[in-house]
Amino acid sequence: MTLLEDRLIKIIELRQLGFDDEKISNELNLSKEIIKNYEKSTKNQILKLYNKKNDYIAKKLNLSPILVDLFINQYDLNIKEKISYKQKKLEIIINKIDETINEGAKSIEEIAEKTGVCYNTILNYRKAGYIEISKVNIRKRGRKIDSKEKQERDKLINEGYAFAEIGRITGRTGEAIRHYARVNDLYEIWKKAKEKRKLSEIQLYQNIVYILEERAEQLAREKGWEYKKATEFIMKKSRHKNSSLKFENLLNLFKKYKLLKDEGEKMSFKELADYSGLHYARDVGYILREVGLESLYWTCKTNKRNLESKKEIIKKFENFDINNNDLAYFLEISEVSIGKIRQSPNKNFFVKSFFRANGSGFLGSLTYRLASQIYEAQDLGFKKEEICDLLETKKEIVNYAFLNKENIEPKVIEILKKIYPNKEIKKPYK
Repeated sequence: MTLLEDRLIKIIELRQLGFDDEKISNELNLSKEIIKNYEKSTKNQILKLYNKKNDYIAKKLNLSPILVDLFINQYDLNIKEKISYKQKKLEIIINKIDETINEGAKSIEEIAEKTGVCYNTILNYRKAGYIEISKVNIRKRGRKIDSKEKQERDKLINEGYAFAEIGRITGRTGEAIRHYARVNDLYEIWKKAKEKRKLSEIQLYQNIVYILEERAEQLAREKGWEYKKATEFIMKKSRHKNSSLKFENLLNLFKKYKLLKDEGEKMSFKELADYSGLHYARDVGYILREVGLESLYWTCKTNKRNLESKKEIIKKFENFDINNNDLAYFLEISEVSIGKIRQSPNKNFFVKSFFRANGSGFLGSLTYRLASQIYEAQDLGFKKEEICDLLETKKEIVNYAFLNKENIEPKVIEILKKIYPNKEIKKPYK
């Protein structure tokens, strides 16, 4: 059951008990505005699908059929309400068309372009008597097409150009070109030509990018490892939201990272960010992951050679509350390898999941792996704020781990003892 379903069911149950908005707000610890939004949003979505069966509505809205039935009965969403919703929508569209005609629209194409309503839909509304367009030129839409323009138009359609672009070239509207293509059975030809043209443009772009990337990487390799990594990240920079990252800052980061790695020293993301001139610790974590580098504090390498010897250890955790990702971290093998051996119902277990106070978003989850890293950072002398930056996690998760250490720490130690039975384990980390 989703969070939305759970909330809606509770609201309906409280409504049936006669609770008003204020009492429901106090009972669910939600504001009255959020409760009203839940009800109004769900009601509008159901009304939009007024002519569909409840099973279809449930599937479309990602809700259970039982909840849809409950909601319709509770809020009395009868067919009259549904029809009135449709009628209201129709009135808005007709008013928009009438306004366009009164402003001096001369053709159906012009009305369609200005209102965003399909050409054929406007004609259907006229036929049904919803609108009066006697003053509008229906048969003679714009100027007459001469043979030269027709030839140019057909050529551009066959080459897959966008309708708006063809309109600009030939002095017509994009909607007029669309109508022309449909009437003359050119629409399917245009769709195939457009797809072919798009693939051709993508291929050309990819070839150009490939040549530029190859040359950039070649120059970077000649200058050194830090230039190579900085260039590698720049190639992927378009996916990064922070456009303020400078090449000089990236060079500083990779130079320092390599130096620390070679000397076996450790430095947090926050310290690396300050040294490199980057704004946030999370930027450092993102940059390192993008180029395949790991934190200087924690690494997890796949050990394929020892996978066979660890099968028996993995089987010990078949009914243990630990997810595959955590187990992979402690065993130092890949999560994929764990999944092939372990078929436990606890493979997606989390110590605790965290949501925003108003229920509007997911903050993250506390796992045994994260708890182990938090306690190790604590023993190393890091403060809570520094741990949040170092591990790129929320303060609510770190606070919970601190407050519940006496319950979580023994569990982590128990996990480590199962994995390393011959070692004396006193701390909740490797």
